[in-house]
Amino acid sequence: MAVIDGQVPDGAREITTGQANRVWHIDGLVPYVLKHYGDPARAANEAAALALLAQHQAPAPKLLAADPQATPALSRSPI
Repeated sequence: MAVIDGQVPDGAREITTGQANRVWHIDGLVPYVLKHYGDPARAANEAAALALLAQHQAPAPKLLAADPQATPALSRSPI
């Protein structure tokens, strides 16, 4: 996966719906969703699940990048 910056950019709109994660919509040339996870294991599980779905060409969000070892753990997917 590509190295990503987990900083929340100015103008990001928080769309959090979960209790353990924070989620933002970032507008721009390539809009994306940025997730910060309270538990690094959740970030790793979601990244693995999305990779498996992509491998089998199942309809699912494409994972642009993930870093479960970051503080906070994070992932980034296009809209």
